[in-house]
Amino acid sequence: MLSSEVSYVQVCEDDGTPVEIPLEDDKTLLLSTLAAQFPRATGLKYTSESGCMRGVRYSDGRIYPPPDGWQNRVYKIVVSYAKRKVDDEEAGNFAKTKRLDGKRCTDLIVLNLPWRVEETALKNYFSRFGDVVMAQVKRDPNTNQSRGYGFIRFRDYDAQVMCLAERHFIDSRWCDVRIPISKTEGDRQEVNRKLHIGQLTEDITADMLRDHFSQFGHVSFLWSLFI
Repeated sequence: MLSSEVSYVQVCEDDGTPVEIPLEDDKTLLLSTLAAQFPRATGLKYTSESGCMRGVRYSDGRIYPPPDGWQNRVYKIVVSYAKRKVDDEEAGNFAKTKRLDGKRCTDLIVLNLPWRVEETALKNYFSRFGDVVMAQVKRDPNTNQSRGYGFIRFRDYDAQVMCLAERHFIDSRWCDVRIPISKTEGDRQEVNRKLHIGQLTEDITADMLRDHFSQFGHVSFLWSLFI
C-alpha cells in the first residue's frame, strides 16, 4: 500500500496478519526497519503472476522494490535456514529448561545395607551413576553401629533416575534405593505397603523382623513361613 505522503509496504509472516512497514524516500525498505517488526527476517518474497514465490532484491542493508513497484501486495518475510535453526534450538532449550525446573534431586534412602559398609564405600559405589554430593549411613546413637540403611543425594537429576531404575548389589547383598515418603504433599509417591522379604533363615524370629522394620514405620502385619 502506497500513499502520497508516506509510503508503506504490507508484510506478514507465513500465516500472520499483515503489518505496514514504512519505506524510505527512494522507495527502498531498510532491513533494520523490517527487523524492528520481524526480528527473524532476512528478506521478502511475494506471489508472482505465475503463482510461484518470487524473492525481492536485497543489497547493502536495503530491500529494493520489484520491477513493477511495490504495488498493493502482501509480502512475506524470508527467514534463513541457519537463523530458523538457531531460533528453534533456543525455543527448544527454553522448553527443556522449563521442564527440568520441576525435576530436582532429592535424598534417596538405601535399604538393606550390610552393617560393615561405611560412607566412603557407599559414595564410591553410587558414583558410577554420577556425582554424589551426599552419602550417609544411619547409625545407632549409643553403639555407633550401622542401622542397615543410609541416604545419598546426586548432583544431577539424570543420575538419580538411572540409580532408581535398578537394584544394587553392595558388598554381597542386594539393596534397594527409593525416594523416601515425604511429609510434603508435593513430594509424596505412591508405594506398595506390602513387602516380600526373601532369603530369610530359620533363626530369624518374628520379633527380630518387627524390631528391624519398625525403624521405618509401624508394622501392622507380619507373616513368615518359619514362624
